[in-house]
Amino acid sequence: AEMALSLILAARRGLRHNRIHCIDTGKWDRYVYHETAGATVGILGLGAIGRILARLCLGLGCRVMAYDPYASQDAAQALGVELVDLDKLFTTADAISVHVPYSKETHHIVDAHRIAQMKPSAVLINVARGALVKEPDLIEAVKTGVIRGAVLDVVCHEPIAMDDPLLSVPGILITPHVSYA
Repeated sequence: AEMALSLILAARRGLRHNRIHCIDTGKWDRYVYHETAGATVGILGLGAIGRILARLCLGLGCRVMAYDPYASQDAAQALGVELVDLDKLFTTADAISVHVPYSKETHHIVDAHRIAQMKPSAVLINVARGALVKEPDLIEAVKTGVIRGAVLDVVCHEPIAMDDPLLSVPGILITPHVSYA
């Protein structure tokens, strides 16, 4: 949950973009992105990690909404989280963090259709399983500005190949599956 929050903060503040376009080039053409405090964070999967992330985000003054077909309305309300359907989660959140288990039903749960529902300023975080996100759809969406960016701690093929297209998109940051530790 702490890693997911760190990645949300990094993506919303554009750390990778600023590193590539300012530090690596020596030009201080800074890009200012968005703060997370007060933003709407969507959590896809309200299990143990999702609940901890919700509490962390609530501590930042975020509005927290979640999609989880197994979560009870009472438990979500007690936590201060609004349970919503997938459409509302994807159309409303400024950041979406994925925390569902991998299964036949969740394979590519984040695809072109879902990504297209997101705000252009939104970011996607995946610390769960690589195959939950359809990577070619994410690459296209970030390249074309459908969404601001993404941070993936998990990818479909690990370790990631140095020529993987995910690594060539400035708006996508990859970390080496370290969120479990």
